[in-house]
Amino acid sequence: MTRIDNPVEFSDEEIVADLFRLARSGRFRKVEPLQQEAEALYPLESPARIKTCMKRLAEILWESDHGGSATEYMNQRRP
Repeated sequence: MTRIDNPVEFSDEEIVADLFRLARSGRFRKVEPLQQEAEALYPLESPARIKTCMKRLAEILWESDHGGSATEYMNQRRP
């Protein structure tokens, strides 16, 4: 089912939430398939807007530092 069934405007937060749900499903290991799925879910939205929402999701995940990955990465990058 796509979001075209109900032609209303969606906020970026709603799109990011759906992207998070898709990412958590475990079906996606790379960005491209996730973006394709998001574009299929939101066919009326521009690919640029989907990409902007994906960047926001990446920022949220990075800031949450789940598993300490971001902290470890930053520690290794310090001189």
